[in-house]
Amino acid sequence: QRDRAPAAPDVDPALVRCCARLRRFAARHGIGVQPPATPYISEGELALLSWLAAAQRVNGAGALPDDRRLAAAIARCGGMLADNGLRLPPLTLYGARLRRPGMRGDRGAGLAA
Repeated sequence: QRDRAPAAPDVDPALVRCCARLRRFAARHGIGVQPPATPYISEGELALLSWLAAAQRVNGAGALPDDRRLAAAIARCGGMLADNGLRLPPLTLYGARLRRPGMRGDRGAGLAA
């Protein structure tokens, strides 16, 4: 059948669980994640993408949020994305540069207060 969409690639169930856990931690910190197929990206999602990109870099730890559990979830998901061949490009690091309380140092992404 020609009009049928191609099958989705196999997705690592551990990666799906990791992303779900990150979404829950983010929600607890007031960082919303839009439903799939939403035509826009929120400021919170920009911050999460920036943090995930930082977590995939050797020197990115200083750009993660102060909350240890949220930072650990971001680091784990960033690593799992990379392990699955999904590396976020360096420009993602600059997607959300507004400073937010709870950020380490002056580098990294955050959300408007």
